[in-house]
Amino acid sequence: MENQSRYRMVFGLLCLIVVMNCVNGDNDQHEKIVVKTHHDEPEEKHYLKNGEHNPEYDSEMFLGRDRATLFKELPEREVKERLRALLHQVDTDHDKIISEKEMGEWLRSIDDKRLADDAKIVFKDMDDDKSDSISFQELSKHTYGDTVDEDIAKSDDFNKYVNREKRKFALADVDNSGDLSFDEFVTFQHPERHQHLTDVVVTDVLNEIDKNNDGFVEFSEMIGETGHSDGKEDDWVKNERKEFEKYDTDGDGKLNTSELKEWVIPDRKYIDDEVRHLLEEADTDHDGRLRISEALAHQNLLAGSKLTDYGNLNILREEL
Repeated sequence: MENQSRYRMVFGLLCLIVVMNCVNGDNDQHEKIVVKTHHDEPEEKHYLKNGEHNPEYDSEMFLGRDRATLFKELPEREVKERLRALLHQVDTDHDKIISEKEMGEWLRSIDDKRLADDAKIVFKDMDDDKSDSISFQELSKHTYGDTVDEDIAKSDDFNKYVNREKRKFALADVDNSGDLSFDEFVTFQHPERHQHLTDVVVTDVLNEIDKNNDGFVEFSEMIGETGHSDGKEDDWVKNERKEFEKYDTDGDGKLNTSELKEWVIPDRKYIDDEVRHLLEEADTDHDGRLRISEALAHQNLLAGSKLTDYGNLNILREEL
């Protein structure tokens, strides 16, 4: 299961972090450090088993669980008041119509805030000397502890990982201070959001998977020797093969760096999915735009979607 596990980890989370992949077997016991990257939000959470949109996904992913709970407990009249104020904020050109672009920009801003809020917690925990910055020493300590097992520290995998992190750290340190400010730390944590770091992510994934060092990723390199039972291809392998073929745009049976980048670096496609969902459900005149009157008529839909950020509604209400 080592290669299958590695494959799922490589396309599982997008930030380069250390992972001790412990493999227990009669003939082979060792620990490996692999690259983890961050892909789209799981579809099984986005949709219910019957294929319907999952409102819990909306509220927990873009409101946060606590905020979603609070929003659900608000009186209907107050929900409508806050929703109206929010919709006018989303409508940046003030034409009383929310375009697909405006909605997408708003949802991305909510997502950015969520990432920043999460990063603040990690940043505060790592900042041992309370300098409002993170050194590489502090980062290392909180990544793999005060001490590292001697055998692991001597391993090629570990040293390759540390060198990758140092390179990413240096690129995120845009002011060359030697430490990461909070904004730089967010960049370090989410390199997929920053163009000057995306190439590093793709290169690291390529180096991790490209076993024959030809500069391409073949499907067999992703899944390794596993995935076959009684000489037949397992169902999960068939599904992953379909995904692989979707990104193999030139059909040569392998992914070049451009194709790999499309797979590894998500452009938050879950937001595009949510924009389409809201338009499909609330755009009653099917003109591809959401009138504020249409949105208010679908109050229950929006109250359970990522569009309604409780905190922003509260701020807007105070500004009215």
